[in-house]
Amino acid sequence: MTTHFQDLFMKLPIPLCWVASDGVVLQMNKRFESVFGYSKKDMPILDCWWPLAYPDTSYRDWVRRTWNEALALAEAEKRDIIPIEYRVRCKNQQTVTMEISGITLGDGFLATFIDVTERNAAQERVQHLAFYDSLTDLPNRRLLATRLEHLMAKLKRSQRCAALMVVDLDNFKPLNDRWGHAAGDQVLVEAARRMVNVVRAVDTVSRAGGDEFVVLLDEIDADAEHAARVAMDIARRLQTSLSAEFELSLDNLLARGACHRGSASIGVVLFDGRVARTESLFACADTAMYEVKRQGRNGVLMTRV
Repeated sequence: MTTHFQDLFMKLPIPLCWVASDGVVLQMNKRFESVFGYSKKDMPILDCWWPLAYPDTSYRDWVRRTWNEALALAEAEKRDIIPIEYRVRCKNQQTVTMEISGITLGDGFLATFIDVTERNAAQERVQHLAFYDSLTDLPNRRLLATRLEHLMAKLKRSQRCAALMVVDLDNFKPLNDRWGHAAGDQVLVEAARRMVNVVRAVDTVSRAGGDEFVVLLDEIDADAEHAARVAMDIARRLQTSLSAEFELSLDNLLARGACHRGSASIGVVLFDGRVARTESLFACADTAMYEVKRQGRNGVLMTRV
């Protein structure tokens, strides 16, 4: 390696590792050592790298196999080594996701490493926001629709009943008007937490928008009367939970120690796999919820389709 190339190799801002055909690690640059923490003393040969970087044996086997396949393909076709993403364990025990590629050389290969940890995390956050509400982290309408579609397919096979609820928080606008949107957001987050704690693990609590939530009760029972009782019991417990006092934590001196006494109007629709259009479920539950509002709020009304 010439002095000029050596200087360039050591100063490049991405990790580099030059390995001979017999597996001897010829050189690694400063960035490699700073990112992974490993030096030539830790990995004088390539066989030392595998257990250090990939402590899980099954994952390590997969990494070695896919890397060797990519290396063999590059040598056979005289091309660059195709980039593959791998999770790498650093010496400080942190794990980073690296896009590893490189070039073949006459006496081995030069591996290059690009950290894609943050990029992947950002993509995951974007993907999450496509299906979850940004405030409450509950499933949004899009994910609810998907789960409802899957549930309908299950109900046709099982001939069981399920239920959909529209839950609207009562007197939410006066809360926002008096204490501001920060207070409203606190109540929405706490309401979401309470509802999730009431329903079963298989059920879905979603935020439809504003102060409205939709609860989907998964397969309940083939006996419609029993299913109705179970659904009403859950709805009543939701109503009780949402009627408990909400403590507000606000910077406003006048609002310190403030509380919000809430309640909820809940419309419930019981259904089975014979429902032709899922839109009708929302319409029925909405109608029931607004009837509760008309009758004075803070109640539950069930209908069937």
